[in-house]
Amino acid sequence: MANTNLSNHPEGDQISKLDFRDNTRLMLASYGLRLIGAVVFSIVFYVIVQQLYPIQAVSLESLITIKLDGVPDIASIALIIIAVVGVLWLHELIHATVFFIHTGASPYIGIRGPIIFASAVGYLNTRNAMIVNALAPFIVISLLGVPLMSVVPFDFLAWIFIPTVANAAAAGGDFMAVYWLLSLPKDSQIEDHGDVLIANQFK
Repeated sequence: MANTNLSNHPEGDQISKLDFRDNTRLMLASYGLRLIGAVVFSIVFYVIVQQLYPIQAVSLESLITIKLDGVPDIASIALIIIAVVGVLWLHELIHATVFFIHTGASPYIGIRGPIIFASAVGYLNTRNAMIVNALAPFIVISLLGVPLMSVVPFDFLAWIFIPTVANAAAAGGDFMAVYWLLSLPKDSQIEDHGDVLIANQFK
C-alpha cells in the first residue's frame, strides 16, 4: 500500500477543489443531474428488463407498482423507502470499502443535510483510484440488480428495479466528480471529505 497519509506529505499545493458543501449552484446541479439520471436510467433498465422477459408484456407501470397482496399500502410504501435507503447506504459502503482497500482509511459514512457520503479525511487518493472509487457503486450495484431482476418472481420486479434505478440516479454526483477528476493532472492526489474533494500536487 502506498504512503497515503496526508501528514506525510507536507509540501503539497492545492490545485483544485470540487465543493458540494458551500457551492449551492454546484449542489443544485448535482441534484438536477440525479433527477435526469432517474429518468434516463429508468428507461435504460426498463429496456433491459424487456430483454430479460421477452414473452411477458412488461410495462413501466408494472416496474413501479409496489403493492403486495395482503400488505397495506402504507406498509408497502414504508418497505420500498427502506429498500431505497438501504441501497443508498450500500452505495456509500462501497465507496468506503474502496477507500479502505486503497489507503487503509477506516470506513466512514456520514450524513450532512440531505447528503449521505463516504469520506477518507487525512488520506490521499490517486486520481485514477478516485475515478474507480466514484464509479464503483454504480457498476457493482447495477451488476447485482440486473441478474436479480432476471430471477425474482415477476410480481417482485419493482422491488429490485426501483432501488437499482435509485442507485444509478444517486451516482449523478459521482459522475460530476469523474468529470472533474479527468480535468486534473494524472499525478494529482485527492483528499475526500465526502462533499468536498481537494486536489493537491506534491513536490
